Amino acid sequence: MTNSILATLLILATSLREGTNAQTSCSCAPRSFDVTLDLSNTCDDNTISSNVGISQTDCTIESGDDFAFLAKADGSSSVDDIIATVPWIKDIKRAAKIQARAKIEAKQNKKRPPQRNLQGDSVPVIITSVQFIEIDAAGELLSNSQACNVNSCIDGSTFSISSVTSQLEPGVPIEDQPGRVPETAVLFMIGLNDQNEEVRGRFVWRYTNSCAQDATTIEDGDLIGFPVFDNIENQVAEFCPANEQTPSP
Repeated sequence: MTNSILATLLILATSLREGTNAQTSCSCAPRSFDVTLDLSNTCDDNTISSNVGISQTDCTIESGDDFAFLAKADGSSSVDDIIATVPWIKDIKRAAKIQARAKIEAKQNKKRPPQRNLQGDSVPVIITSVQFIEIDAAGELLSNSQACNVNSCIDGSTFSISSVTSQLEPGVPIEDQPGRVPETAVLFMIGLNDQNEEVRGRFVWRYTNSCAQDATTIEDGDLIGFPVFDNIENQVAEFCPANEQTPSP
């Protein structure tokens, strides 16, 4: 009986020790990936939303109206403006400022003839600007990179994106590298349709940052709206147990 009790206590102690040492913070965001544009896609084209490592997605495609959801009067959008439109980023002051400005502009231009936002109008023939933005769990900007700005992209064009997660250092606890662990990623695109009207697309996904073995985030062939993902460089297994076959660089 005594030996049985001791054996049970030993098993419990081992389990508790393993539970204490278990990894609680992870990042399965890809280190890098290619994006191929399929400009005929709509927001209904979304496969990443079903991946276990993705908790939320959001998609908006609009055209023509300078006072629409994603638009600015000067035709450009700052990083703050883009972040403020992400539903789960709770930056109240920033969002309130954007909303207040939009209301003023809408009131000033209420006599302006409305432009139709038909799906056909929202199909760009060229993309002139792409921003890739990464945001941490607190809603703070981690990275902002550009693509398609010099050589505009068309349907079928491919460009490469590198994530801040590529800077994670093996051997250093992930908790000590918070500036390299995004929770939200945004691809924001501006282009023109065949009527020379501006088309804007915002494609957003949120990582669970789970340590689960099945926490897949983005795989080759996945898509959300215009972006189709390929050549995924997975995060190393040290930071993402779901990628057990991915060695440290």
